[in-house]
Amino acid sequence: MKNKFLKPNGIILIVFSIIIALLTQFPNVNKGVLGYLNYLTWIVTIVVILIIERKIIVSSTIKELLIIGIGGAFFEVLLLSTGMIIEMSKYVSLVFIPIIVYFVSFSLARRSRRDKELKILLITYCAMVVLMAMMISQNMFTNFSGWLSSKTYLYSGSTHKNSTGEILGCAILVFISWPAKKSGKKILIKSACLMVLSLALLYVQSRAVIVAVAVALIMSYIILGDVKKPFFWAIILLMIIVGIINAEKIINVFRHAFLLDKYMLGGALDLTQFSSNRFSLWKYYISEFIKSPLVGVGDAYCDNLYICSLANGGIIFGGTIIAVFIRRMMRNIRILKKSNQLGLDDYIKRLFLTSTIYFITIPFFEAYPPFGPGVACMLFWILCGYIDGIDSVKQIVVKTDN
Repeated sequence: MKNKFLKPNGIILIVFSIIIALLTQFPNVNKGVLGYLNYLTWIVTIVVILIIERKIIVSSTIKELLIIGIGGAFFEVLLLSTGMIIEMSKYVSLVFIPIIVYFVSFSLARRSRRDKELKILLITYCAMVVLMAMMISQNMFTNFSGWLSSKTYLYSGSTHKNSTGEILGCAILVFISWPAKKSGKKILIKSACLMVLSLALLYVQSRAVIVAVAVALIMSYIILGDVKKPFFWAIILLMIIVGIINAEKIINVFRHAFLLDKYMLGGALDLTQFSSNRFSLWKYYISEFIKSPLVGVGDAYCDNLYICSLANGGIIFGGTIIAVFIRRMMRNIRILKKSNQLGLDDYIKRLFLTSTIYFITIPFFEAYPPFGPGVACMLFWILCGYIDGIDSVKQIVVKTDN
């Protein structure tokens, strides 16, 4: 049974779990049955892993996420017992999905100790997201003029546009990181998939994701030294040429993707409306946090992880959420520094780097990532769990050798 779990057909349960999870995000699906099936498949996967392992290995990341989940629940009950009205359940409930996904990926990596299984998971993820993007992009092609002239968000899928955007953004990072050298067919497939994903992202108008993807790619290119390579500048030159030829059309598409055509009033940008009232809400909840810095005010929501968590739970609980987030990102940076020692492929290192930068950027514009929503942040925790699993095995080998 142990050996079967290592083979491609042995991880079919994890693949199936990823497929079901992403199906819940498809446009106009009934999330009721699929939602329950999603939880069931992940739970069954964990049970199978526990039967194989016959023990539970709890990493520091799982312990920290459990502090948010269980500690947050106790914190909420304690405040409710004092008569304070507080709603922390969103953070408490969201965090258990990352725990499940991380644990599954972590356990798989410890048994396989190689990249092959991770590639299978990434291919599954990307195939499903491209299919979802094709369904979304179809609406853009069939009613492009209607989309371009609309002053409201037209995307009305089974989930929020930002969650859909985060999934599309993750898939874009996978495809850009994936090598396609010396293979015309692979380059064509990669380019076609990136085009479909990009069109879908523009259609759903998730501006925070567009910015986060751009930041992740630019920073990763600088860090990895790609800006010194001729290929990088060849791509930039090609983009400039295409941009000049189709300047007006491209500008109109991007203006509408960011809804600049709606919020540019009299030639000036209305930042309050453009930010979907983010700035005003940030200011309001910062002032609310100052009124109750230790425990927060509860029942607060604004599109910024740092402000929202502190307003909800104050320094005690909100500070814990931020601390866990920072520790996770610092761990990612430490792992990247020793990635050669772990024997990771270059594309895995690139993907891990871009994903880390991506999920450092997103929390400035959204309240819950990388802790949720679950499916939107699934790829991040798959990567973290898998690379942590490989790292833990390497540490054991080094200790044994010494």
